[in-house]
Amino acid sequence: MRNNRIVSIVLLIVIIFNSLGFSEIAYSQAVVEQLDLKEPLVPKNLTVSMTTETSIGIKWDTSSHSTGIKEYIVYMNDKEVNRTPECLYTAVDLIPGKNYNFYIRAISNNNIISYPSNQIGIYTKNDNIKPTQPQNLVLNEEGSNKVRLKWDSSTDNIKLGGYIIYNGSTGMDVSYDPSILLDYLQPGYNYNFKVRAVDIAGNQSLDSNSVTYSTYAMSETVIDTNVVLEADTVYDNVIIKSGSLNLNGRKLTVKGNLINSGGTLYINNGYLEVNGNLRFQSVYTDNSGLRTYGSSSSVLKMLNDSDYIKVYGSFVCNSSGLNSDNLTAGNLEVKRHFIQQNGKNPLNSKGTHKVILSGDEKQNVTMESNTSAFNTLEIKNTSAEGVLFTTLFNCENFVDNMSKASFFDGGVKGWRLNGDQTIEGDLSLAAGTLDLNGYTLNIKGSLRQSGGNVFVNNGKLIIDKDYSLVGEKDTNSKPYSTGMLKMLLPKDIVLVGGNFTTFSIHNHEGLLTEGVLEVKGDIYQKNGSTGNFTSSNNHKVVLSGEKPQNISFEYSNKSGNRINILLRHSHTGSACVNI
Repeated sequence: MRNNRIVSIVLLIVIIFNSLGFSEIAYSQAVVEQLDLKEPLVPKNLTVSMTTETSIGIKWDTSSHSTGIKEYIVYMNDKEVNRTPECLYTAVDLIPGKNYNFYIRAISNNNIISYPSNQIGIYTKNDNIKPTQPQNLVLNEEGSNKVRLKWDSSTDNIKLGGYIIYNGSTGMDVSYDPSILLDYLQPGYNYNFKVRAVDIAGNQSLDSNSVTYSTYAMSETVIDTNVVLEADTVYDNVIIKSGSLNLNGRKLTVKGNLINSGGTLYINNGYLEVNGNLRFQSVYTDNSGLRTYGSSSSVLKMLNDSDYIKVYGSFVCNSSGLNSDNLTAGNLEVKRHFIQQNGKNPLNSKGTHKVILSGDEKQNVTMESNTSAFNTLEIKNTSAEGVLFTTLFNCENFVDNMSKASFFDGGVKGWRLNGDQTIEGDLSLAAGTLDLNGYTLNIKGSLRQSGGNVFVNNGKLIIDKDYSLVGEKDTNSKPYSTGMLKMLLPKDIVLVGGNFTTFSIHNHEGLLTEGVLEVKGDIYQKNGSTGNFTSSNNHKVVLSGEKPQNISFEYSNKSGNRINILLRHSHTGSACVNI
């Protein structure tokens, strides 16, 4: 919370241009001034003002400081949830009957943070009313051992959480919509399906009517040696335990699922069609035949432009063998979900390799490792729901074909400006490239860049409030951003009216080489990458605030994060530098 070393500097200058409106000074100098580093008074008398099943209101007494109070930080369950200049706050979208703990800190106008206020714990009101019973459950077969369940929607007095799908008395899946595709059923098994609605308080409805289904018995081909196809081949299910399966220019059709638990799947100019799921995971089978999956070292090799995989089910990987040495070309087309599990086993592709999402219903993309990266990701989904990205993701080339894509943090895809544009309120960029294309984009609120690229491209980006390259809104949860800021041309201008913060995982060496980044608030470099703020060549950072400004680098040196040229606008007083 406290600065180790804080000084007030008047100037740090290498190059100055009068045409930019800066005072001409031919040398660098630093003058130490006396600053009030005492913390603001602790906010007192934090109390609850109201509660409902899903909201809690709190209020507190004002704090004070010699420089004045800038705002208050609200913490809920030890995480920052809001900053406000007011002495009251209402938390919404809470869960009924749950305890929430709150405390407050004050921030002075010279950015000193107070000790925490008293802490209070408050329960939201209980909700004991069950959702209505799901009605008219029906089953439709959509392929070999693949069924879709549909039912009428339930309602709830507060908020419906979703639906639990049961086989007998055992919960087997969840859905947030009144429909679900079950494409992982075990061969030769009798199922008795029913559905319950559940609300956000955990209350479950009565069971729906039940429907039964018997899966077909299918054989499973086990590969534990090196196999090279000499002709087009059809299997029911396939599991690669060791060795390799080389398609050798042939077509392999798998009617059910293909699991690579410990070997190598080498496409080698071939065509693989999987009607079920394609998994790169270790597999464990219990005495009842139920399978669970874990981490593996299985390998997928796609090295040729003619390599093609088409998966009608989901693609799931939790393997160290899906890396950029093995995924350099070809196309991987997936009709259902694309899931990368385990932060220690990233998926990476390069070259001309492409992943295509072409489902006719909603598809989810989950990348648990923030170092996973698509080379090219193309969306051809034809459904109204489109593709939902449930996590951050990296992508060198993002092609959406005007298909719908939505993002976990409510962000949007980038676009190319064809004229000056103004956005009222905040903007959250999650994917694609925001190309200013020589025009001016004025954001009246804040810009949060969880992913994608901002390409200034001879344009001017004006942000009235903060510019943050961070992940989720709650930066204590997943702070990392997969976004990049590109300032490559002399006319590039980025003007930030508030704070500039970067938690990008990308090294920005060679991306901040020209133009001017002007900041009126503080600058914070966080260790998403040891080079995520690497300014070089003629790139300039300008401090133009009317109050003291903080510059905080968690990591800085000549070969890593650095400010190439730091300028002070002629009317600026001083800057507090926190090193």
